[in-house]
Amino acid sequence: MWSTQSFIAIKNPELKIAFHDSGNVHSDTQATKPVLFFVHGLGLSSTMWKYVVEHLEYNYRCIAIDLPGHGASWNQRGNFSMTFYAQVVRSVIEEMKLTDITLVGHSLGGQVSVIAALQMPAIVSRLVLVSSAGIESFTNEESGKIIQGAEFIYQAPSDINKIIASYAPHFSMHGERIRELIDDNIIQQTERFSSFREMIIASIKGMLHEPIIAFLQHLHQPVLVLYGEKDQLIPNKWLHPLMTHLQITETAKHKIIKSTIELIPNCGHYLPFEQPQIFSDKLHQFHLSTED
Repeated sequence: MWSTQSFIAIKNPELKIAFHDSGNVHSDTQATKPVLFFVHGLGLSSTMWKYVVEHLEYNYRCIAIDLPGHGASWNQRGNFSMTFYAQVVRSVIEEMKLTDITLVGHSLGGQVSVIAALQMPAIVSRLVLVSSAGIESFTNEESGKIIQGAEFIYQAPSDINKIIASYAPHFSMHGERIRELIDDNIIQQTERFSSFREMIIASIKGMLHEPIIAFLQHLHQPVLVLYGEKDQLIPNKWLHPLMTHLQITETAKHKIIKSTIELIPNCGHYLPFEQPQIFSDKLHQFHLSTED
């Protein structure tokens, strides 16, 4: 069951972060469950993980946050770099006094989670990267085109139908869930557009300026890497039309010391939301296989 939303104050940086926690921290049963800590992607929120939590909460304590500028943390500001987001993740984990966690990141959240995992090698025991950004490389010219494209798209608010239509091609299954997934995004684009645009543009710049490809070789935790075979966002179809998902996963496999790599058929960019049962099974199997 998707838990009631709560907020936690962190000191570095000084922010108030929204989160969901499936576990009652005062319960002995919950205290002994392994912790899964979820980080969503760009423009989304902790809603990304709601169906996954339904499958996993019996065996795990599931914690999902809203990054600054997103969801119920929309009014929490920063420079929106990957290092900034990673420090937020680290501060929440430290404030909650969590240990021996599996860090799970989707898209931008995967990029952020790699940086956070490297900052906390004694706390992050496993890492799961889902449709992760930051592995595909871009030239300076390509990065400039991406930023120009984003600035053009977000020069003015879009209506709700256009926002929904922009997400539709990225769903291979359960397209009826689009509105549910992006409802926070719609509210921010239509009611808080200026702050939303600032966050989106700054985050895209951060993603391009802080790729994780060079960091992967320094990960010593077991890492599960998942992509949907029908992902239309990664690799970039506009700039790299001939690049395949297999090339992205082979790069990850070559760089990461302890990696498990899988391509999931009949699935697009939003794997945890489209195929929560398959995703949960893969995560659970990975966790069991890496237990001491």
